[in-house]
Amino acid sequence: MLLLLAEFERSQACYFALGARGKPAERVADEALDALEQFLATDGAIDQYLADQLILPLALAAGVSQLHTSCVTQHLITNCDVVRRFLPVEIHIDGAIGQPGLVSILTRGQPSASGPRVRRPGRSP
Repeated sequence: MLLLLAEFERSQACYFALGARGKPAERVADEALDALEQFLATDGAIDQYLADQLILPLALAAGVSQLHTSCVTQHLITNCDVVRRFLPVEIHIDGAIGQPGLVSILTRGQPSASGPRVRRPGRSP
């Protein structure tokens, strides 16, 4: 097994490849490196394996949350559909499967990031 850990200022990404009997070590290294290079070639801050895991905690946070993922996956789309069925949130994915994408999550009842914020009388901002 080869594990590559890329550390950034505020995040990290991890890619790996598994060896097998008869599989050259060079092929294992190429597989791990190719996956990491694909991630680095995008503007995504979150890799495709973490993106779907962040949907639930972001859906529980108040307001608007956004994440840039290196790759929209069917699993990400499925997780978003499941969360929408249980929580009062709007989730939008801008990006096609297999391509980088932007995921926006808005807790219903919270002001939209692009819309006006309404201040109710008697409440502090």
